[in-house]
This record gives sequence, structure tokens and C-alpha cells, in this order.
Amino acid sequence: MLLHGFLGSAADWDEVIAQLADFFCIAVDLPGHGQSKTWPISANAFDATAQALTEILRRLGVRRCVLLGYSMGGRIALHAAVRHPDLFSHLILESASPGIRSKKERAQRREWDDSVAKRLQQQSLPSFLQFWYSQPLFRSLQNHVRFDNLMQRRLDNDPPALAAAMRRLGAGEKKERYVKMRQRLPQG
Repeated sequence: MLLHGFLGSAADWDEVIAQLADFFCIAVDLPGHGQSKTWPISANAFDATAQALTEILRRLGVRRCVLLGYSMGGRIALHAAVRHPDLFSHLILESASPGIRSKKERAQRREWDDSVAKRLQQQSLPSFLQFWYSQPLFRSLQNHVRFDNLMQRRLDNDPPALAAAMRRLGAGEKKERYVKMRQRLPQG
């Protein structure tokens, strides 16, 4: 199961899935992204999303799988793995964080997440994407040969749904206590 990051969609994993042709891969659009624009983003978004992911696996008859998450998808993957360790044999996180420990820093991050959400609600999506990808963290992506394709996929998102996802699933939203995670997840 593959979980994309903020602004992404299941299509972000197409090239990875092509390389994993011998495996059954499941890529989902997370709440507020891609085709999941109407997926409710409630105050308990992490729990609700983890539960929805487990239901997808159960409906497909998957009893145990590898869970891979990038960025926001990584935080959701970590949350799902801690809540449902019986479903995941391995957890692969890329550019993900379990949350911010410091109360002050979490509050600052929530303020930043809220400012991003407001931008999404006030600007056109192309203007927002220009802002987002001009940040130092993402700026180098503009030189990637498939950047225009990535931007086109991002335009399929719905700004109000993305704003809700940023507010409810952003790094400042929830402090998780994953310190003892190694004791709960199978090692391997």
C-alpha cells in the first residue's frame, strides 16, 4: 500500500508500481486529494484515515502488507501502523515525521499550516502551486523533466479539500507518542 504526500495522488506512484510488477500494489488518494475530494476530513482525521485504509485492505482480502508513505502519507502510514500493527509487515517512511514534540513548535507549525490552508482558499490553484514549488525544499523539482506533468496532476485537486487536509493532517496537528513504536511493530 502506497500513500502519497500533500498535493499528490495515487498517480504519483505509477512509475514505482511499474517497477514492482511482481507485486500487488494498492495506491490510494488520501483525503482531500485526487479522486478523494469528498472523503470527509474530520477532527480525528488520522484515526479516520487509518481506519479507512484498513477497510480498503480488508475489502480487497489483504491480510498483511508492506506500507509505504511519503511526507504527509508517511505520517498517516505511521499512524495506521501503530494503530493496526497486525496489518503491516513492514513500514517504509520517506520524508515523514511522527510529529513535533515541542508544544510551542507544534503551535507555530499549526499557524503555518493554517496560513497555507488560507492561501489555498484565497488564491487560484496555479498561483498556490507556484508558491508551493518555489519553496527551497521543492524548488529543485522545477528542473525535473516531468515537472510539467506533475503540475498538471496537481491541478486536479480541489483547493478547499486540500485546505482541510492541511489543517487536519499537517505536521502541527497532532503530537504522536511513537517513541515505543519499535516495541509494537514487528521487526524485520
